[in-house]
Amino acid sequence: MLLQLAQGKSNRELAEKLNISIHTVETHRKKIKRKLGISSTAGLTRYAMEHGVLQGTGQR
Repeated sequence: MLLQLAQGKSNRELAEKLNISIHTVETHRKKIKRKLGISSTAGLTRYAMEHGVLQGTGQR
């Protein structure tokens, strides 16, 4: 899920792709941010870039 978040996917897009509710996506997003100590979605993207999550996805 972190990869899709870092790629800028919306909660709705993730929910549809993963066949889960938007509320579940929001909950997972909050838990990921809390566990990593990150307060924003932009921070998640930065974390993903710095830790190689985006490698091999065509993102630079």
